[in-house]
Amino acid sequence: MKDSLKLNARRALAAAKWPRMVFYRGKYLFLLSHMRARSSLLSHILGSNQEICGYKEENRSYPNNRSLLFLRMRLMVNSEEYKLTNETNYFMDKIVHNKFEISPKILERENTRAILLVREPVGTYQSMIRLARLRKIDAYANIDIFADSYVQRLEKLVEYSVEMKKRALYVDSDSLLDNIGPTLKNISTNLNLSIPLSDQYQQFKDTGRPFSGDSSESIKRGCIFKPKYDTESHSVPEICHVAYETCVAEIENNSIKINA
Repeated sequence: MKDSLKLNARRALAAAKWPRMVFYRGKYLFLLSHMRARSSLLSHILGSNQEICGYKEENRSYPNNRSLLFLRMRLMVNSEEYKLTNETNYFMDKIVHNKFEISPKILERENTRAILLVREPVGTYQSMIRLARLRKIDAYANIDIFADSYVQRLEKLVEYSVEMKKRALYVDSDSLLDNIGPTLKNISTNLNLSIPLSDQYQQFKDTGRPFSGDSSESIKRGCIFKPKYDTESHSVPEICHVAYETCVAEIENNSIKINA
């Protein structure tokens, strides 16, 4: 009971502080990806822009319109953490797991946009191995578990691209390292941002914390860099390559490809 009263009080204070946000219909932006696709890097870049509020995985589904209101209120109540401003036009969440779903009704809304971020399988798996070592979770490095998860997630991303069509942007993960300037410029243009995205980003409360995104030290740098890893080579099942090629082909056909 006390927790409920405290939450309602915080919501009332947030509404008083951000009256524009209470009645503002707003736009919603979903960063849809899979594990180890550099989504934390892109979400921090997006969340550091004054027009976008959100930077991490909220770990929730969106079954109806009310769930969008819940997201907006959460960001308002925690405005200092998310660095909400009066220039905010997008409320954002990042989703990388199939257990958190978005209903077609949400994706069909005109004020909903998405960025579909995909990384090729070998680089993704090598990054999963590093994550397994970092968190001491052997399952992350299990090739069979990885293959099943990777393929199923790419299939879901294709489904999202079909539902959203040209309101979704497709970004190749490697472009965030290899050609970041043009990539961010094109994302800014397609989202109609008056303040262009920058390759320098802010630190937030949960930056680097597990289950909010990337928990490695890399994300804490505040800028983009190409890390140097061991040159060990790992192979992945052919099904991963097929799934990747199929996914990219279909998403490029359905969405707006961000050409770096």
